[in-house]
Amino acid sequence: MTQFDWLTVGEALAAIGVTWLVGHYFVRWLFAKLVPRLGRWSLLANLVQALRGPAQWFVFASGWYLALYALHAPRFVFILGNRMVATIMMLSFGYALYQLMPHFMHLVDRAGNRLDVKVDNLVGPFLTHIGQACMVVLIFFIILSIWGINLSGLFAGVGLAGLAVSMAAQDQIRNLLGGFIIITERPFSIGDKIQSPSVFGIVEDITFRSTRLRTLDGTLLVVPNATLANEPITDISRVKIPRANVTFTLASDTTQPELDQLFKKMMAFLKQNWRFDDTKMAYQIMVTGLTVQGVAIQVIAPMSDRGADDFFGSTTDLNIALLDLIEELGIKLAAYPAIADK
Repeated sequence: MTQFDWLTVGEALAAIGVTWLVGHYFVRWLFAKLVPRLGRWSLLANLVQALRGPAQWFVFASGWYLALYALHAPRFVFILGNRMVATIMMLSFGYALYQLMPHFMHLVDRAGNRLDVKVDNLVGPFLTHIGQACMVVLIFFIILSIWGINLSGLFAGVGLAGLAVSMAAQDQIRNLLGGFIIITERPFSIGDKIQSPSVFGIVEDITFRSTRLRTLDGTLLVVPNATLANEPITDISRVKIPRANVTFTLASDTTQPELDQLFKKMMAFLKQNWRFDDTKMAYQIMVTGLTVQGVAIQVIAPMSDRGADDFFGSTTDLNIALLDLIEELGIKLAAYPAIADK
C-alpha cells in the first residue's frame, strides 16, 4: 500500500475518532449545561434532553460520511450509508418523541386548567399510550419507505392477511374498544377505589389493552379493558355514603321467628360495630324475594368514615358476622343443586 493510501486511511480514522469524541463528550457536556438553564420551562427542558440522542447520532453519522468521502467509497456504499444513517436518525427521533408524549399530554392538561376546561385524569394516560403506539407504527412505515419497500404492495399483503390477523387479534380488538368505552363513559378515574364482580382495588393506570389496579394488600392487578367494560362497576370513591351490600339465601324451611331473631341480632351487631354508622342512612335488612332455593335476604349497611377507609375489611367482617349468626341460630343456608360433570 502506498504512503498516500495510508494517509487516506488515517484521515478516515481521524474523522471517525474526532466526531466520536465530539458527539460523546462535547454534545453531552453542552446538553448538561443547557438543560438546567431551561428548568422553568419543563416541556422545553424535556424536549432538549430528548434531542440529545439524535444530536449525538448526527455527529457520529457526520464522521462516517467524512470517512467514506476520504476513502473515495463507491456510490452504492454511499447509498447504503444514507439509508442506514436515515434509519438510525429516524429511530432516534422517534424514541425521543415517544418519551415526550407524556409531557405533551401534561402540557395539554395544564392548558385545560388555565382555560377552565377540565381534562379527566383517565383520558391522559390512555391517549398517551395510544399516541405512543401510533408513533411506533408511523416510524415503522417511514423506515420501510427509506429502504424503498413498496408500501402499496405491503398494504395489499396486509389486506389479504387481514382476516387471519383479525381472527387472531379478536381479544386485543375487544380490549381496545373496551378502553374507548371506559374513556367515553368514565365510570371511574385514576385513583378511584372500584369494585366489580371480578376485581376490587384502586385504579393506577389505563392503557389501550388493560387497566391496572392496586389491591389493598399491595398486589398489582392487570385487568383486560373488555372485562371491565362488560361488568357492573361500583366506584366506591364517588359514593356519598359508602355501604356494604350483602345478599344471601336461607333454606326454604326457615320460619318467621327465626327470621325475626336473625334480623334482631344482625341489627345489634351493626349498631355495636365501629365500622358501621346509621347517622346518615338507616340500616336495611329485608327479605327481597322467595326463590326455588329459599328465602333471599339483603343487608345494606352504611359505613363510618373509618370503616369506609377499609371497605374490603368492613365487608368481610359483615359477611363473617352473618355466617356466625346463622350458625348460632341453627338456620340453614340454601343448598344449590350441584352441576353434574359431563
